[in-house]
Amino acid sequence: MADPLTIVGGIASFAQLLSLVVKTTEVVFTFCHSVRDAPKELKRIHEKLTCLNLALKNIEAQLTEVYEFEILPPDLCYVLHNSIDSVRKEVITLYSKFDIALDFESPSNPLRVRLKWALLERHLVSDTVDRLRDSEGTLTCALQLLNVPRLSRGQLQNTVLDVDSWLRKFGFFGSISQIIEPGNGQWESRICMGFKPPNWIYTKSITFDLIFANTGIPGKGLSILPGQIRLQNQVSLNSPLMMACAQGDVRLIRQCLNDGSGQVGDRASCCGKTPLLIALEGKHLNAVTYLLESGADPNIGDDNQM
Repeated sequence: MADPLTIVGGIASFAQLLSLVVKTTEVVFTFCHSVRDAPKELKRIHEKLTCLNLALKNIEAQLTEVYEFEILPPDLCYVLHNSIDSVRKEVITLYSKFDIALDFESPSNPLRVRLKWALLERHLVSDTVDRLRDSEGTLTCALQLLNVPRLSRGQLQNTVLDVDSWLRKFGFFGSISQIIEPGNGQWESRICMGFKPPNWIYTKSITFDLIFANTGIPGKGLSILPGQIRLQNQVSLNSPLMMACAQGDVRLIRQCLNDGSGQVGDRASCCGKTPLLIALEGKHLNAVTYLLESGADPNIGDDNQM
């Protein structure tokens, strides 16, 4: 497992990425929230932005606790605090400067709304989704790092498909992790399952994540948090990008990504390792940082869910 302080280098671009997300999605958020007959695409983005907003609040609430536990160096805590504060200031500025062109309080003409969406909003939403996809992994990485104090208090139970099981032999992999906090009834379970068909049938692997949580508050019950489904290319460990990550050669990694000979979401067909995991194993911090800035998801494990 990667050392937490090694992962810290990967969130160096946290403020820049998150700032871009907030700037480019604020218009879409306001538009979607105000228009009752908004297209389905906007409603889905509205849900994503709601989760992003909750994540920001979570980070702000945990930052003080992380400082007290000395999980991160004080200088890094200070930078992270300033980054979150600057994002909030930018949101306030955007609210004050943004003028809504349509009067959303009056009944809107659905046809006019859809024409506006087709002509003016669709390209903006497309860019927004791309930026969200790149930044969500970085944001989640920061959240997990800030979540270390809770992990140290709680009991972690992890069940992984054994390498000798018949499921693994037929291409299935996965794990069920549960974090239980003693005394308050809070727990969180994450189910991660995947399947790697033979390369001659299909060259991609399929994985999905689902998270269940219980806050321990009476009447709240069980919550199902947003999950995701991934398709990853199955490649050899000797592929150009994998070899570049093993060597920590940032120049060669950049070249592989630019010419299309590899992608940050690739997965080794033999063991399930990603370019990011290989760079972490070699402790190549510059390569790790570059891969994260290029959109690598830090939450994708190998076949053993490391």
